[in-house]
Amino acid sequence: MQARLLNQSFQSDLKKLMRSLKVEEAGIKIMFPKAKLRILQINKIPSFSANILKQELLSLGGDLALPREALIKKTLINSVLLATDSQIKKLLKKIAYQGSYLKNIGFLVQQTLKNFNKGKFILKTATKTLRIKRPLIMGIINLTPDSFSGDGLLKNSASQFLERVKRKTEQMLKEGADLIDIGGESTRPGAKPIKAEEEIRRVIPALKVIKKNFPKIPVSVDTHKPLVAKLALKEGADIINDITGLRNPEITKIVAKKKAGVIIMHMKGKPSTMQKNPFYKDVVEEVYNFLAQATQKALDQGIEKDRIVIDVGIGFGKRVRDNLELIKYLYQFKSLGYPILIGVSRKSFIGKILRKENPQERILGTLVSLVVSIINGAKILRVHDVACAKEIVKMTQVIFSLC
Repeated sequence: MQARLLNQSFQSDLKKLMRSLKVEEAGIKIMFPKAKLRILQINKIPSFSANILKQELLSLGGDLALPREALIKKTLINSVLLATDSQIKKLLKKIAYQGSYLKNIGFLVQQTLKNFNKGKFILKTATKTLRIKRPLIMGIINLTPDSFSGDGLLKNSASQFLERVKRKTEQMLKEGADLIDIGGESTRPGAKPIKAEEEIRRVIPALKVIKKNFPKIPVSVDTHKPLVAKLALKEGADIINDITGLRNPEITKIVAKKKAGVIIMHMKGKPSTMQKNPFYKDVVEEVYNFLAQATQKALDQGIEKDRIVIDVGIGFGKRVRDNLELIKYLYQFKSLGYPILIGVSRKSFIGKILRKENPQERILGTLVSLVVSIINGAKILRVHDVACAKEIVKMTQVIFSLC
């Protein structure tokens, strides 16, 4: 059984309006929940329970949209609940005293709403605690010769590699980065995999330089190889950013044992083949289901909830339309209850829309995508252009603080 919110609304202005009319605070508290319509998809519930739930909602002024088969046979069905917060509150009280399955549905609805409404998060690593009150900026440092964005620090020569890592980190911190993400293997579409030994040769010395010179900054290591993850965490990495979404159980064990933070991302296929005709019947639902299952698996294997970040995987086995849908409906992933990372920086879907072949000319498209993502709930922005991202976070925060 699973549930997620299908709509979001910004109704803080309603409180402002009522206060301007000098409505009593007690009255506002009573009336405000009546104005918030929730559209909540609840999947895989027994048709018998669904019909009871529908009748209870109708008696309260809400409703439950059901397929015709829910009326004629016993089966598991998907449904859409339509009710205000006030009606849902009354519903939960009524079904709390009914059968166990209805009580479970009530608990699921309650938890989903709680997750969706959560605006602040704590992200723990082995040695640090990040308090996420506003969107954080994660600066990207590519330790590769073949980064799609043209900023790989190994693209020229290896002689000054570590000095370039130091300067790049220092620049990003001055521009306002809250975290740094380093990666030694290119994951651009069509990229060929490298051996763990080569990835270690790139990542570990760079990690040591960053930790020595900037010990306070949280560092994420972009890898899906257990050996790289193990050595990186040993050298002080705070977070493992796994593009494969913890498909390898060894990564899960390592993260759990070291009490590290982890980013669980969705990717269809692998980098070398992921953009060869990817197809989704419903990209939002497929990615949502994957992340729901992957995060539950992580919890079952001992990774604590406040160490997990989710990422829908923009550009990783997605068509242009798929990427746009994930950004547009990103708020639905708030129902899972984890901070959402978004990685749109300079990606090819922006270039295809704006006809910009050079990734470094995609900054404006990146920033627009980031603004929409922030509005839709993104809490960590993984970017190449830290200073620009910092400004849009500030502007977006100021505008919404007026509500």
